[in-house]
Amino acid sequence: MENVLIPTDFTLASLRPIALLAEALPDREFAVTLFHPFRMPSDIRSLLFLQKSIPVSQIFGDELRAECRRLKQQYGQTIASINFKPLYGTTKATMSLFIEGNEIDILLYDDRYTYIIPHQYSEKIADCIKLVTVQILAASQLRKKKVPAPSVLLFKELTV
Repeated sequence: MENVLIPTDFTLASLRPIALLAEALPDREFAVTLFHPFRMPSDIRSLLFLQKSIPVSQIFGDELRAECRRLKQQYGQTIASINFKPLYGTTKATMSLFIEGNEIDILLYDDRYTYIIPHQYSEKIADCIKLVTVQILAASQLRKKKVPAPSVLLFKELTV
């Protein structure tokens, strides 16, 4: 099983890469980790009450949860799990530790989608993608079934 990191802005549209992944590689199994980058609050009160400062459970609404369940059910042979983990802090070191701690193999993002900033502490997803220390794959490459070299073994059947 391969671990795939997918950014989300808590909209249904940001979940499209999950279906693309499952349809492009139906004979593989993936654990999907959705993430959203938040900058760390600078004042001590907000840090102490981080859960109240950044109410992830409210931002990650019922509609999004239902869509994740639907995708998991529809693509159950390919998608073993879909989880969400917030990323607090947006430095290269933070991103590196996040990727290592979650054993991420590849980051998949929708390059045809403009991610929104849903919260005052949200960071730009495009800026975080630049910090990733694993292979990055754009959803358009799955649509075309092409992956640029060098490619990881996971996606070797997509190469031309």
